[in-house]
Amino acid sequence: MRSCSWIQGPFGKLVAERKKPVGLQASGSSLMLARRRGHVPDGLEVISPPRTLANKEKPRERTVTEKKSLLQQRRESLGVCFTDKEQSARVLNDVPSAEAFIQSAPVTVVGFLQDLKSLEAEAFSDVAQKLKRLSFAVTYNTTVWEKFNISRSTITLFKEFDEGRADYAFEEGHLKPNVTKIIHFLRHNELRLVTEYNPTYAGQIFGSGVPTQLLLLVSKTSKEYQPLFDKFKGVAPEFLGKVIFVLVNTDKKENRRVTTFFKVKEPDLPAICLFHVETNAAKAMKVSEISPGVIRRFYTDFIGGIEEFLQDGPSRDLKLQPWETFGNPMIAPGSGKIRDFGGHR
Repeated sequence: MRSCSWIQGPFGKLVAERKKPVGLQASGSSLMLARRRGHVPDGLEVISPPRTLANKEKPRERTVTEKKSLLQQRRESLGVCFTDKEQSARVLNDVPSAEAFIQSAPVTVVGFLQDLKSLEAEAFSDVAQKLKRLSFAVTYNTTVWEKFNISRSTITLFKEFDEGRADYAFEEGHLKPNVTKIIHFLRHNELRLVTEYNPTYAGQIFGSGVPTQLLLLVSKTSKEYQPLFDKFKGVAPEFLGKVIFVLVNTDKKENRRVTTFFKVKEPDLPAICLFHVETNAAKAMKVSEISPGVIRRFYTDFIGGIEEFLQDGPSRDLKLQPWETFGNPMIAPGSGKIRDFGGHR
C-alpha cells in the first residue's frame, strides 16, 4: 500500500506519496516553489495537483466583435435573421415557410430584400425594433418573390381582413429609406378599414399616428345598422391615412362614455362624429344616410375649423361651421390631451 499525504502549497494542496528512490519526479513552477520552501520533504513524490478552480487556466475573454460574430452564426444556423439590436425577423427560405409565417397571425410583415447589408435592410431592422407588437420576417429567395408578385425591394404587410395586403416599395437610389414614413404606412394599414371600438383596440386607434377619427355611433341590433355600416366602410378607402373609421356599438354599456363625450343622446342616434387628437376638437352629426359626399363635406368643414384654430392659436375659441349638427363643437377642457374618448387616459 502506498503512503500518501496532503501538503499545503502556495497554490493549493499537493498530493504526495512516499517512494524510493528519494527525490521529486515532477516539474512545474508550483512544484519547484513548494520544494524550495520546504513544503515537500525528502522521500515524497508529488503525484498530481488536485483539479480545483484555483489551478485551472482561465479562458481568454472574447472581444465584443467575436461575441457578436458567434451569436450571429448561431442565430443564422437556427434560421433567424438578427441585427445588433434585440428585435429579430425570421428568414423565409422557401414558399411553404413564407405561407406558414403569413398565416401565423392576423397581421404579419415581410421584407422582400435583395441584400442583408443594404440600406433597405437597415431601415427594415429599425422598423422592426420600433414596432415590436408586429411579427416580422425577411426573405431573399427569388421563388418567394415570384410567388407574391414582388419585383423590387418591398415591405409587405399581410392581413387576414379587408384587401389582404399592402405593399411599400422602396424607392430606387442610394439614400437610406425614411423609417418614419414606413412606420406610418404600417400603422395605417394594420388597422381594418373600420375598427370596432373597445378597450382592446383603443390604444391601437390612438397610437396609429392618424390625427382624425370618424366614428359611426349606431346600435348593431337596429335595422339601420347594416346599410349604414356598408356605406360607411365603402367610403373608408378614400380617407386612408388621413382618417381612422371607427364603429361604436351603442348597445354596449361600456360605450356610453363615448356617446357622453360627443354629447349624443338616444334620440340623436345613429350619428357620425369627428374627433381630432391634437386639439381634442369634436363634432357630431345625426345621420339617416351615409354617402361619400356627406362624409367629405362633414370632414372638410371640420378640418377647416381646426386649421383656423391652429393658425390663430389656442387663445381663440374653436368655431366650426354649424351644418346639421347638434351639441357644441368644442375643445375638450384640461391642459392634457384626451387620449381616448371612451374615458381611458
